[in-house]
Amino acid sequence: MLQPIVKVQHAYFKDSFALKRELGALTLPANASLLTFDAISMYTKIDIDDCIECLSTFLLDANTQIKFPHYSAKALIKAINIVMRNN
Repeated sequence: MLQPIVKVQHAYFKDSFALKRELGALTLPANASLLTFDAISMYTKIDIDDCIECLSTFLLDANTQIKFPHYSAKALIKAINIVMRNN
């Protein structure tokens, strides 16, 4: 249910190859550095209450619901709670 929403976000990349293409097209100053890291234990690093609050605010927003009418915001928030608190 979240994929259509995620795919229109400014920070969305389909995969690491898409990110690599974007980075390859950048013109950086000579003194610039690019750093990467892998997410390890991602759920243990996320403030779950803050994350759920932010997602809930976004998903319940009238503009979001108009743009993405394919889901029930309350049901999706319940599902996100289950995943975030039990994964």
